[in-house]
Amino acid sequence: MLHDHKVPAVHPAPGSGTTARPPRCVLLPDAQRRPAVACTPGEEKAARERLRTLELRIQALRADLARIRSLLSELEDRADAL
Repeated sequence: MLHDHKVPAVHPAPGSGTTARPPRCVLLPDAQRRPAVACTPGEEKAARERLRTLELRIQALRADLARIRSLLSELEDRADAL
């Protein structure tokens, strides 16, 4: 299920006297991965690279989880055999 993600407004810290930085370029989690806010081409490229890095990390974590489950199953089988 896709959720409607909204980019929160960025506000300066109270009393800081500075203006807020615009939000970083964030890609929406839809099939087209459209930017949620107006981005420069460089910001969009960086956002796509961050997303790809996160996807690769998730893939590696899923593989680690599968190995852990396999080892746990093997340990449970050995414990049952005792």
